Amino acid sequence: MKKLAFDAFNSRDYPAGSQLAAFQQMTASVYEAQALGDESNFMVETFGYQVNDLMFTDFKCQNARFRRIQQHLQGDNKDFLVLHAQLSGEEMLQMEHGIMRLLPGNIYLRDWAYTFESQTIDMHIRGLMIPRQNLNFSHLFNVHNPILSWSMSDPEGKFLWETWSNMFDQLANLDMTGADVMSRGFLGLLNGMMSNGNQVQARGNSKLSEMERYLRTQLRGEVSIEQLCQHFHVSRATLFRQFKEHGGLKRYIDRLRLERCYSELRYANPQLVTVGEIAAGWGYNDPRAFNRKFRKQFNLPPSKILGTWFHADTSNGSMQSTSINKLGSYRNFKRWMDNASGAK
Repeated sequence: MKKLAFDAFNSRDYPAGSQLAAFQQMTASVYEAQALGDESNFMVETFGYQVNDLMFTDFKCQNARFRRIQQHLQGDNKDFLVLHAQLSGEEMLQMEHGIMRLLPGNIYLRDWAYTFESQTIDMHIRGLMIPRQNLNFSHLFNVHNPILSWSMSDPEGKFLWETWSNMFDQLANLDMTGADVMSRGFLGLLNGMMSNGNQVQARGNSKLSEMERYLRTQLRGEVSIEQLCQHFHVSRATLFRQFKEHGGLKRYIDRLRLERCYSELRYANPQLVTVGEIAAGWGYNDPRAFNRKFRKQFNLPPSKILGTWFHADTSNGSMQSTSINKLGSYRNFKRWMDNASGAK
């Protein structure tokens, strides 16, 4: 059985002074890459597997800055999304709708049809580049909500991560046929998780469960009653009745957002971010109101949580990194990136 092709890049394989240039050459069609600070401290180590039109990657970098501009959005094949599991470190992302901090313990689905600038600090992520046509819910993205997210502590996020991680670890032992079957099954899972269940007659609380799952991915954007009613084909009265057990829709969304704030405060570097900045990222622009709500829900002020766990706890092994024990040519890696971005 011919195993799946493995492609890798390690900046340490290049002479000092040319490490950044080598990485820039490989990724020029996808984004601009720069060193953050002293170029001698720049480091990128990545490997991956291409499964037909999908690219699975494991990516580590230190002291890097990335920029995706309008010229990177040209071409017929540019339209893809990236599933991004933050395993350690931090990425500060500046987009048109504002600033986001991507922190350990979360899975993000990012629409790369929009420009961005980002800075990374000792970051380790797992990534999956997915052409848009493979996902049935890309209409959920827009310029104001370009990223969906799951917490790995939530049931859906935990299940998604465990399935994805196990599949990634098996790719080294699979041929293309086996890898294609497994990856298509994973895309089916992802599509199923985001389905609103319109094809199935709702019984009991299944409609509420679908709404709850949908809302957990939409917490950074504005979610209106009209949007939910239209998306799930329900009346306002039905919507209010469904969320009565949660104390109402607004209270439910508020509780979820405060939980995300708690998680982000816990992982954040207090030297780089303030409580107010994190709160504003979740829509809380009034510091007094945020502090009052936070204290009521957690019986602690947010300042007591900030920075209490700077990096993700990987002691249980479920988020341990896969060691890179072999290096290959990155030519196929670069070719796939060029194709994905529409570069000629």
